[in-house]
Amino acid sequence: MTINRRIVDDFDDGGAVTVLTGPDSGRGAYACSVRTPYGEGAVIPEGPAKGFVIGPDVTGARRG
Repeated sequence: MTINRRIVDDFDDGGAVTVLTGPDSGRGAYACSVRTPYGEGAVIPEGPAKGFVIGPDVTGARRG
């Protein structure tokens, strides 16, 4: 069985969205991590939310 979970976390210096994909429950880690600064669009790469953009309309401008 394949688990396709995504976690979106917007805590980082100056503001960034981190999208984690490819969970590996055996290792307790994710196969891929993509960070996008606030003010730019972070696109969900796969799964049911594929193509959804978390952009400045959600996060606002880059801080700091």
